[in-house]
Amino acid sequence: MNLENLKIFLSSRLAQRRVLMKNFMKMIQFVLLISLETVVSRISGIIRRFTPNSCIDKIYSVSVVVGSNKCNANCRHCGGRVLRKDATDGQCGTIRGLKSALALCHKYGGWAVSFTGSGEPLLSPEAITATLTEINKLEDKGIVFPFLNLFTNGIELVNNPRMREYYLPLWKSLGLTAIAISIHDTDYAKNRQAYNVATGFNFPRLEEMIRVVKEADLVPRVTLLLNKGYCDNPADYRRNLDALKALGVNMVTSWPLCEPNGERNKFSPSRWNLFKIRFFLWSNCERIFNQIWGGGVYNYRGLSARLTTYVSEHKPTNNFIRQLVLFQDGTVAYSWFQEGAFCLK
Repeated sequence: MNLENLKIFLSSRLAQRRVLMKNFMKMIQFVLLISLETVVSRISGIIRRFTPNSCIDKIYSVSVVVGSNKCNANCRHCGGRVLRKDATDGQCGTIRGLKSALALCHKYGGWAVSFTGSGEPLLSPEAITATLTEINKLEDKGIVFPFLNLFTNGIELVNNPRMREYYLPLWKSLGLTAIAISIHDTDYAKNRQAYNVATGFNFPRLEEMIRVVKEADLVPRVTLLLNKGYCDNPADYRRNLDALKALGVNMVTSWPLCEPNGERNKFSPSRWNLFKIRFFLWSNCERIFNQIWGGGVYNYRGLSARLTTYVSEHKPTNNFIRQLVLFQDGTVAYSWFQEGAFCLK
């Protein structure tokens, strides 16, 4: 090795060491920040425990369970199964308790309503129409929500022509603003495998679903589920964000799969990988704001990347409610899983 090559070699190794040291210091800074946030949160919780808290200051949103228990996928991790005992026949909307839930949320500053189901909501389009119609009537009483979001696996958007010909324009006229398509990966084969559909089933591609949503003048959002063996590490997470941005999606929400009560299960990514995903967002993106229940929203190259939790436990010391849940039996609750945590039943 001549002198010139030696200089190039040493310079390259020195640059590598500098990058490693820079990343190491970033990691240390991130760990210290997370530790500090945890300590502050714990201290705040202790203070609130001994401080009288007479009222709730904020209710952020309402989640409405709608439709039958039928589904056109067969996810092994499905969290909707526990709700299927109260599902309707798919024709009637979730009306009982609706006015109370929306009026209460609106009074305390809420701005969004989400529609989900124990099955696939798009298999019960009449139930969605009935529920949206009731919400629309509340505008005369000054109860208005600017964001109405429908969560779906997206299959019916493409496979059912009536969706784009009739239902989506109708729902748009009734105030629906966005459709959030849940995926496990932008890779077609991986996403199909995760949804566990039968061989020969017409499982549409994500780009087809997004095109249908855009043609209806609705906003396409994507829920990128963090599923062990699929998108469960920072490299795959970044790859999926890049792919979604290329498809024209500007809003992506992610959370790790877990039990309905928030506990980890065999589908949850490793804690180390989740930590690395958080570190990737923190070190490569601009944090727009923190969420009081955990997680945050980041600007990734013009795309809004939201990392949050599937559900959160409502604690007695909280002066906010993350979301009211309207179940199909008319129960208005402030937790998906805590017994006794309801406002109306």
